[in-house]
Amino acid sequence: MVTTSLIFTVCLFHAATGQTSKERVEQELVPFEHFVGTERENEKATLAERMEKWFVPGISVAVINDYQVEWADGYGYAQDGVPSTADTVYQAGTLSSLLTSLATLKYVENGALDLENNINDYLTSWKIGYKGRQDDRVKLKHLLSHSGAVEVEEFEGYAQGAPIPTLLQTLNGEAPANNVKVELIEDLLDLVGNGPLTPGEQEDYSSGGFAALQQLLEDVTGLPYSTIAQDMVLVNMSSSSFALRDYSDTNGVAFGHRCNSSKETSVPGNWNRFPESAAQGLWSNVADLAKLVINIAKGQSGDPNSILNAESTTNMLTLQLPSVEGARFGLGTEVGNGRESSKWFYNTGYSEGYCSEIIGNTDGRGLVMMSNLGCSRGHFLLGELFRSVAGVYGWDDAAEANVEFNTRLQTKLPLSSPQPWEGTYEVDPVDIIIDDLELPFSTIYVSASSFQANQELCRVDFYPCANKDNIYCPVMSIFQDITDKLGEITFTPGGDGGYRGELYVIDVDIPLIDPIKVTFNRIAPATIEPSSTTHRPRTLKERVEQELVPFEHFVGTERENEK
Repeated sequence: MVTTSLIFTVCLFHAATGQTSKERVEQELVPFEHFVGTERENEKATLAERMEKWFVPGISVAVINDYQVEWADGYGYAQDGVPSTADTVYQAGTLSSLLTSLATLKYVENGALDLENNINDYLTSWKIGYKGRQDDRVKLKHLLSHSGAVEVEEFEGYAQGAPIPTLLQTLNGEAPANNVKVELIEDLLDLVGNGPLTPGEQEDYSSGGFAALQQLLEDVTGLPYSTIAQDMVLVNMSSSSFALRDYSDTNGVAFGHRCNSSKETSVPGNWNRFPESAAQGLWSNVADLAKLVINIAKGQSGDPNSILNAESTTNMLTLQLPSVEGARFGLGTEVGNGRESSKWFYNTGYSEGYCSEIIGNTDGRGLVMMSNLGCSRGHFLLGELFRSVAGVYGWDDAAEANVEFNTRLQTKLPLSSPQPWEGTYEVDPVDIIIDDLELPFSTIYVSASSFQANQELCRVDFYPCANKDNIYCPVMSIFQDITDKLGEITFTPGGDGGYRGELYVIDVDIPLIDPIKVTFNRIAPATIEPSSTTHRPRTLKERVEQELVPFEHFVGTERENEK
């Protein structure tokens, strides 16, 4: 009754406003920045505005309702002068692991594989181990649930012109592979035995585990992975492929972008190549992936056209480590409880220059989003779009899905210039015990609401933290949890330049490891407007473009002179 009433209320609202659900979704994005306790607390924005905010060149979206694609569209640009559409093909990155899981579970369903068996029983051309010793504790279910404690969180891919390693070279961490060896992760707390983590006791996302799974499937079947995927999963996904795309094959393809400074910049060669097919090699579009979401959702009720039967689908959507705090994974997908006994499932597609997400529910709801900007910025937009869809369609259980990017940063209103601590800062050397952590910059420019290092890094916005005085919260990650000191920025008088800054970048609950902070000293106060890394006064044309006086005049408020 509650669900029926909610749908009826949504329909009445649509009739009253004359807007379609699609139009409302495009206009009612809920921003990551949550200005709690202010007049902007319930602020919403358009998709175009937030794409500009996060520097996202293009995005494609498909909304699923009642086991059907209700609408699908593209926004922005796939390439220069080429609009994004619902058919635009993107690099799907780590979404590949979902399709690999479906193929693997189909072999389990057919009796060819057993989830409880250790993977070395199936592997013939390579064995998993630790520091040169074979380790037989990793089970098939551990790889699917990212609980195998296996190295290589995410593969970097290979730029145009770079040699491509074989799968065995990747697994062994041998040149020309650019990753460490795929083996069990070292237990940093085992100071005596210097042993690995124990499989099956914690979640550690592992693309390396899916590279091992690719080798397992090829060893068991004698077939190349591309054939396995085509036969098991891609039958009705005509625009999808695990093939290494030739760089001349650009028709209908979105070019990947990184966020550099305050704009987007193309990935060299337009995309990287990923020979680790089962982990990150998929190319697809929202139309094909929407079909997959519907197929999985229908499998729960035993639909004969689903890839998996009802029992296999139920196993897939069952949390594998329920006793572990914060655990999210079923078999190949993250899972959560929905309304009326339904189940949410969702996966993120990380890739160099791309960011994607699929979200489905066994009651026939779903959302697919694919963008051509890396997840360091693209993920913010996906979260805002998800909240818009959930609000427009009355997904009252969206929060229960526990989707990681459905987060907001509670802040006060942004500051305006001048602030006494604005200026150029020199970063102190970082003295830490974590290997390979180096700061890729030596100076940063700090304005009233953002800081900018060099051209290779994104501009970072920050706001006064909610419920904290004189402490600032930076927009650094969609997963950030502003607790204790993690992510806090402070500015205090001191030093030759008049001010010092501190940014806490790591705060971990591990013995002997203190919170890690970056400190920086001002070497020059702000005297002129910053522009990237070269500071110069604005031209009259730039001032005209940036100083429009709105029709809405908020008299007697802090926004009275807003431009």
